Amino acid sequence: MEFEKFSLRFPYNIWYAILSALAYGPLEAFFITWLIVNTDYRFNGLSKTISPGLLVTVLVFGLSHIVLSPQGGIMNAIRVSIYFLILSSIFKYTKNSVGPMIAWTLINGQVLYLTIGCLT
Repeated sequence: MEFEKFSLRFPYNIWYAILSALAYGPLEAFFITWLIVNTDYRFNGLSKTISPGLLVTVLVFGLSHIVLSPQGGIMNAIRVSIYFLILSSIFKYTKNSVGPMIAWTLINGQVLYLTIGCLT
């Protein structure tokens, strides 16, 4: 995999690498956890770990990867859905989004792409 070089000078390259690592994954995870909670609120599933809000959000999120990232293919969408189901179940069980946010940041390819692109 070849990474794009952003040709940023020091200290801007470090700044953008840190922002990429700290913002992209948590931002996506926050949005998703917001969707889960609000969908569960509508379906009265806030007290359940595996809830209608979780399942609907995982399904929509997986399908969005087919539509919005067709180059990744169906296998990518399935893999993302499985990761998301596991991370979101952890969120629902612990009622704490920090762990899933960190994990999502680590497995998110866009974060890696931006971070390496800023540092090269």
